[in-house]
Amino acid sequence: MRLEKLEIKTNSSLISIETPCLQLFKNKNQSWFDKFERGSISSEHFTENFVKKIKGQFRIYLKNEYNETCILDRWSSIPSYSYKNKFVHELPNEELDELAAFSIFFSRRLWGNQSTISNVKKIPAGSSCTTFAENDKDVINRWHERDFDPLNKKKIEPERVRIILSKILNELDRYSLLLSGGLDTRTLLALS
Repeated sequence: MRLEKLEIKTNSSLISIETPCLQLFKNKNQSWFDKFERGSISSEHFTENFVKKIKGQFRIYLKNEYNETCILDRWSSIPSYSYKNKFVHELPNEELDELAAFSIFFSRRLWGNQSTISNVKKIPAGSSCTTFAENDKDVINRWHERDFDPLNKKKIEPERVRIILSKILNELDRYSLLLSGGLDTRTLLALS
């Protein structure tokens, strides 16, 4: 994916915004960009207010003399990784992480902020990762929490699910079997 980049200098830091379509991103968030151009937003105000309200795909870097921060959108549609106190966009060609290989083999996914390479952490969706100049520790903070409102959740009646499944099974061959794709599926396929 080709990214367009916008850099904004504030009094104490550099803000770099990367997005697939900068003009569309600016149009959706025009009021904030007007404030930037007037120089009326500090980097602290940016992290507290701007990031939580912007829409679209983005990866944002904040850099000052003490630390560097990478902020990803709600979906992590533009991935970024933390590696040796720096942010990288592609995985380095280094040693495979055995725990990650185990995770992929048994669950077909990587859990948490794992990556397939040792000492490389994936920055989770809706999070910011800060690296500090004086040490090699990363601090990951979640700025966006998924909100599942129980009042707006649709309740599906079990009888309705049974009716739909019976229709599906009737349309399939009578020897068909619905498989989940998990360990039970692999066991059945190995035995057949």
